[in-house]
Amino acid sequence: MVKLSLEKFIENNTDHYFRKTKEIIKKNIDVKVTYAVFMRRPVLFCPRLALKWFKEVEKKRKTKFYIKLCHKEGDWVGAGDPLMYVSGYF
Repeated sequence: MVKLSLEKFIENNTDHYFRKTKEIIKKNIDVKVTYAVFMRRPVLFCPRLALKWFKEVEKKRKTKFYIKLCHKEGDWVGAGDPLMYVSGYF
């Protein structure tokens, strides 16, 4: 099994929308944004793995994300309800 670098992993798993956005930012100016993270189906809220991943990306990219959790660990969250808000610069 080949282990990908963090950047290659992100590149391979990034939605087309975000790739287009990256190109727009490169041509203009970086801005602070906030994204709501949600699931399309009901879920049990277990954010630890995601938060660990964000910390790894912060360290690698020398940046800072501001994350607001919308629920407590273990909460049942309905489809489309925000799990967390993630703010930072593109």
